Amino acid sequence: REEERKGGKSGKRSRRDEIIDDYKALLAETVTDPTLSWSEAKDSMRQDRRYDKAADELSRHEREDLFDEQIESILKAVQEKMLAALNSSKVEGVTWHSHDFKDVDAKLLAADASFGQLSARSRHKTFSKWQAAQLAVHKEALAEALMSEIPEVALAMDPENVKTVPAEVQELAEYKALAPAGEAREKVLRGAIEAMKEKEQKKRRKLEDRFGEGLKGDAKKSMQNLAKYVEGGK
Repeated sequence: REEERKGGKSGKRSRRDEIIDDYKALLAETVTDPTLSWSEAKDSMRQDRRYDKAADELSRHEREDLFDEQIESILKAVQEKMLAALNSSKVEGVTWHSHDFKDVDAKLLAADASFGQLSARSRHKTFSKWQAAQLAVHKEALAEALMSEIPEVALAMDPENVKTVPAEVQELAEYKALAPAGEAREKVLRGAIEAMKEKEQKKRRKLEDRFGEGLKGDAKKSMQNLAKYVEGGK
């Protein structure tokens, strides 16, 4: 009897899962516009037997939650499509350093009308997310250039005071590439210096672990070992 009881529950769960899967498929077929309301979607689905089965098995709350999930999946797909367009430079006149979002938004909608399925706020948030990601890439590139090309100059810089930029830094291609960013360039430079110093500190800690007390005893030898270690990028 226990096995029959378990088997009955398993079969019930299986039927429920099938009904949910069928209902999700119905939602995917019916709800393709994220502006569609639950009431409108429900009216469209009533003529399908899959909805009747879902109505018998699932509560209204459960059916509506699955509808909300479908809407979210559509919006997420549009956001990903928008990010892909920005990454591939398919939105004419829009760059990572564009500042006027009203202008950016008009160009986004001109490039692909489907972006209009997102609210203006969501489009702005998605663009800002992409812009931040691009700045992060530039920050990492600048940090690598500082470390590999002018480490002594960069390590001597104070990330809290980047108003005066050494000539050696200004000559870096990675720094020049940030010119269109305007005031944001200072923030990126500050972040690059902090990132570079953090990497340097990690290398120093590894070196200290490697050479132990020798670092404290012979300063000259310690610095030579450190220089070799940093240069070797170990």
